[in-house]
Amino acid sequence: MKSIFFTLIICLSVNIYSQTNISSISNDAILIFDVKNSNILKKLPKKVIEQSPIFSLFQKEVFGDRSNATLDDLGIDMNKDFVFAVENTKDFMFFIGLYALDNKKKFESFLKQSPDFKNGEIIEGKKYTYFKWKYGRDILAWNKKQLVFLDGEYIGNEFKYEYDYKAYRTRSRKVDEVMDLYLENNDIQKSISIVEVKYKKIEQAKSKEDAAANAIEEVTYDKAYTKRDYTEDYYDKKNQVRDYFEKENRKKEDERRNKREQLTIDGVNTRLASFFMKSKNNNSIVNNKELANRMNDKADAFYWSKNGLYAPLLSGFRSYRRLTGASRGKDMQLLNNTGNTYSNMFLENDKIRTEIEMTYGDSVIKYIAPVLSTRLNPELLNYIPDNSIAYWTYSQSTENMLHAMPYLYKRSYQSVMPRYAQVIDVTADVMKILLDEEDAAKMFPGDIVFALTGMSEKEVTYTRYEYDENYNRKEVEKTKKEIFPDFRFVAACEYGTIVDKLFKLGVKEKELDKLGEIYVTKESRDLPFKLYMSYKNGRFFMGTTEDDLKKMISGRVKTGVSSEEKQTILNNSNVIYYNNQKMMSSIPMENIRRTKEREMLQYFIDNSRDASWTQHFSNGEMKAEMIVNIPEGEQNSATYLFDFFNDMYQIDSGKR
Repeated sequence: MKSIFFTLIICLSVNIYSQTNISSISNDAILIFDVKNSNILKKLPKKVIEQSPIFSLFQKEVFGDRSNATLDDLGIDMNKDFVFAVENTKDFMFFIGLYALDNKKKFESFLKQSPDFKNGEIIEGKKYTYFKWKYGRDILAWNKKQLVFLDGEYIGNEFKYEYDYKAYRTRSRKVDEVMDLYLENNDIQKSISIVEVKYKKIEQAKSKEDAAANAIEEVTYDKAYTKRDYTEDYYDKKNQVRDYFEKENRKKEDERRNKREQLTIDGVNTRLASFFMKSKNNNSIVNNKELANRMNDKADAFYWSKNGLYAPLLSGFRSYRRLTGASRGKDMQLLNNTGNTYSNMFLENDKIRTEIEMTYGDSVIKYIAPVLSTRLNPELLNYIPDNSIAYWTYSQSTENMLHAMPYLYKRSYQSVMPRYAQVIDVTADVMKILLDEEDAAKMFPGDIVFALTGMSEKEVTYTRYEYDENYNRKEVEKTKKEIFPDFRFVAACEYGTIVDKLFKLGVKEKELDKLGEIYVTKESRDLPFKLYMSYKNGRFFMGTTEDDLKKMISGRVKTGVSSEEKQTILNNSNVIYYNNQKMMSSIPMENIRRTKEREMLQYFIDNSRDASWTQHFSNGEMKAEMIVNIPEGEQNSATYLFDFFNDMYQIDSGKR
């Protein structure tokens, strides 16, 4: 029930300080997502939502038999913002959903009538009421004004999960040391006691001074391999010792897990209570003035995160910590405290537009600004044909990138992989010596143009296994038709001699064929179509058809982009254009067997248009804009999106 409820509110919610209780979010937040319902409902009225097929499904799933239920029956104030946030403190990570209530009784009635109400219970508190699920730590709590969804996890170091390679190695060492002592004294219990005392001293020393712990840990371990007069029961005893330490480890981890669970419950309850306190929150995110200034009141949704967001989230995964040596709760941002990402989304009449701004710290800007403050060579625009389904243009300074790489490498990985800090430091220094920025920049200065011109159907061979009546397996070659892209690619390249040597090496190794100025790959099962390549006048060319490549190297090309598109490309370092309608239309309909899938494909062709992404570096910030155009005649992009998902649901359920 909680997943249906939470997901629905997000779906329906597709001046923040004045309209929501975002002030309850603390300065420990690393992510905030705010959906401005009041702006959206002006474009997508509640009545339209309530008359939709998706809402009918929602009525059955959430309200049970109440087919006449409306959005107002939720008891939630749909004119106020929905806020989702992630907070990362020293010991806890919290996932928070904030809603405004306009009718507490209606909300409680909705909750009680929900089919999944049996999976938890409502508990009345002094300052708030809450719903606790039977399984899990997450809680839904409310008073007359607000509704809070809260989940949390303990991420502190004191009781962290310790089953990693180092712990396993320590247990193996204990087993070997016990068995060596056993060979001397023939007393297994006495040997275990001696080893346990030793490692207890190590742990005590570690809590005071690592050097002392290391000194104890290195004591005469070599003697373990000096003499091994194995007794008949040696391996049986060794298995007993191994089982003993494994059991002890499981016992300790059970204790730590129980402690983590209790700390999590206590932490969640404490954080939950803070949402309903009347006193002012001095640690509120509203004190972040830059966040407030970047928020556009006219936007329909706003997103903010710290640039290193992924690292504290990844630190919750055991496999990540085992690989990197990182500890939970530690600040492990890719470029530590280097900035923030801000995004405002607008559901406009003819398109969905998203503005993105990414800021960086001064120490990082001085390295990446010279890399990204470049623009594409205008001559390369000629290689974008007018029949393009999609194209990508990219420009950077390879020389400055290689100059910055050792610093960024060190800055990035030392924070997330502390176990290998010294190795990373040495590697970065070696990179400085080996990287020749000037020569590498000649090989690839940094300008690229890629154009997707079509999709072609080709017959490919594959192997399958069949069995005869005696169950003997044999290989059988089959053929089938698959769809592959047709494209052209061109990159600036000033080191033609190296490219020429690579081409000749490919011919010598029988990986390439030479056709005049063009080199062609051989078809194989791994690459079931040919690639045509050439180099001329400081440019490397590659494509999927011989005729197209001949046009490129002869210069018989003309740009297919409009003057407006050309200006957009030259004003940005990274531009992506994609026409979904053209892309879907290029897929052969006869290859799709299922009626439902053909209907979906046709719907995409009829009801999707093009999209674009532009990006440039300016005034110490990365600025980007994403635009998704919608079909002509639509009322606005909010209703378009809602109708789109309604129609897709009906096609999938066979109701359209």
